[in-house]
Amino acid sequence: MSGIGHAQLKRFFLFKQNRVPVKLITTDFDLRRPKALEEKGISPNENINMFDFFGGMVGLKKRSFTFDDLNISKEYAIEKVDLVVNVKNGNRLILKVEMFSDDTSQVKKVTYYDKNGATRETDWWDPRGFKILEQYYNKDEKIDVERGVNQQGVVFYETYHFGKKYDKSTNSLYRILNYHGYDYEFDGFKEMATFFFDELIKHDRQNGENDIFVNDASLQLGKALLDTTEKSFKLMQLHNNHTNDADEPLHSSLNFNYEYTLRHFSKWQGVTAPTQTQVTNVVRRFGKKPETFLIPVGVIEDEVLKSPQIPISERHPNEIVMIARLSPEKRINHAVQAMEKVLKVCPNVQLNIYGYANGKTGDEVKELVKEKHLTDAIHFKGYVTDIRDVYENAQLSILTSTVEGLPLSLIEAQSYGVPLISYDINYGPRDVINDGKDGYLVKGGDIDEIAKKIIKVMSDDDLRQKLSSGAYEDRNKYSSENVWHAWEKLDVAAHNYFNN
Repeated sequence: MSGIGHAQLKRFFLFKQNRVPVKLITTDFDLRRPKALEEKGISPNENINMFDFFGGMVGLKKRSFTFDDLNISKEYAIEKVDLVVNVKNGNRLILKVEMFSDDTSQVKKVTYYDKNGATRETDWWDPRGFKILEQYYNKDEKIDVERGVNQQGVVFYETYHFGKKYDKSTNSLYRILNYHGYDYEFDGFKEMATFFFDELIKHDRQNGENDIFVNDASLQLGKALLDTTEKSFKLMQLHNNHTNDADEPLHSSLNFNYEYTLRHFSKWQGVTAPTQTQVTNVVRRFGKKPETFLIPVGVIEDEVLKSPQIPISERHPNEIVMIARLSPEKRINHAVQAMEKVLKVCPNVQLNIYGYANGKTGDEVKELVKEKHLTDAIHFKGYVTDIRDVYENAQLSILTSTVEGLPLSLIEAQSYGVPLISYDINYGPRDVINDGKDGYLVKGGDIDEIAKKIIKVMSDDDLRQKLSSGAYEDRNKYSSENVWHAWEKLDVAAHNYFNN
């Protein structure tokens, strides 16, 4: 899960903790979604998915649909291989059934073949136990039509694939069928999403509720939300740097993720930025209307803040951690080059890097580690869902990014008493790190200086303990109580908006 995804979940549970009605709105057609949300503690009634909304499936609970429920004729031969069941008429494969890996009794997918062995139809089952999608193929075995099916077996959605782009057919027409007795056609996904938002607003208003949308996906859904005509309070949340050059916030070109939404700045009812520096830069460039609110994207749970302090002497010796995607803006290569210098003075130090790879950067940085013969000291641990044990055993956490918004990795590490060293870049590190008390800030891009600071900290047990104690003292800055107070200011603005 991305940092933005983590921030969304933390905000969701912060609202629940303060007894404010909150829903997670999703617009994806993803079979993994119900189980993924369940694992995160989000109930079916707390998620409104666009396709579930149009299909009348919001709040559905899981039921069983097994291979036997397909009622396949006994005249066909059945061959089971792991999670796949092949159904044959003589020697000819007529259909293939695949089961969910995490629930092997549940049907996941059924593929049908013609007499020549070509794929003609694929049906997908929702993990909640019903067929959710039908895909029909043309003579070239490319998808022509997709149909969404609800739990009652009624088709409620169609999309057609026309033309080719990079040898792949593209969705060119979307249809919502028999929605309140009418069929609707849309030229694109965003147009359909706008219709969904408007219908959701009307639905909630009929139930006496005014909708406040916090938009985390400016690139994907910003235009769709701004194009709505029904009244709602629309809030754009900035999660990271909004310009391409973080050092030129007033004149640099805009980050493509936020370009459309920032060029239509006045259409929002509010904007949030996670640091005061970014709030100031946004206001200076785009003006005071709508208001830009200072609201951190990170929240430290009360359970963590109440956890006992772990002395440096009881943590894994020599262990440095880095929590970051393997992507260009994280500059993992700087950490590798710094470690090369550190190891000449502190030969027992280990750097464990946690995070998934984006594109080719992961392969490139791993190759760099091999070239520098550092494989015994630098380890790529991949993405982990429970990071607590990592922080509780770390001696130091480092960050070498080009840009940030408000790095959750620093906030979380600080909450577990981990000393911090980071490049002093826009935005976030200087808001989290109290230089000299709980860590150190280093000029952005200065590999020699960050290596010196790592050596300084890792060579001195007493200094590490001092910085760790400072981190524990500072960790309340992003407590749920403090972050909630920031959200309360925005709630007042929304209340005034709906009452004008």
